[in-house]
Amino acid sequence: GYENVYLHDERHEPLFELAKAFHVPVAMHSGETANHHGRLRYAHPLTVDEAAS
Repeated sequence: GYENVYLHDERHEPLFELAKAFHVPVAMHSGETANHHGRLRYAHPLTVDEAAS
């Protein structure tokens, strides 16, 4: 939520491809944010569905 970028944004593709190549998991924090700068819409758990497809 702090970067104002959805998990399924194409800018994350290089990270996902690298993780896939090395067989390592990708973790994300979802849910509430610690201050008003974080946007909940970008940290919503349902964004995982789009990224995983």
